[in-house]
Amino acid sequence: MCRHALGGEEAFVVSGTFNDGDRDYPSGSFIHAPAGSSHVPQTTEGCTLLLFYPEG
Repeated sequence: MCRHALGGEEAFVVSGTFNDGDRDYPSGSFIHAPAGSSHVPQTTEGCTLLLFYPEG
């Protein structure tokens, strides 16, 4: 499980399909996980993500 206690996380799915434990995000998706949120990152086919940590 990934918990974002100190700051949020943003991700852009470059290729493949990313699943956050709740839903699938195909390539081209932009995901925002605010501070205090959590998710279970997983994929069945592999994916490439571009991650941003705007608050460090």
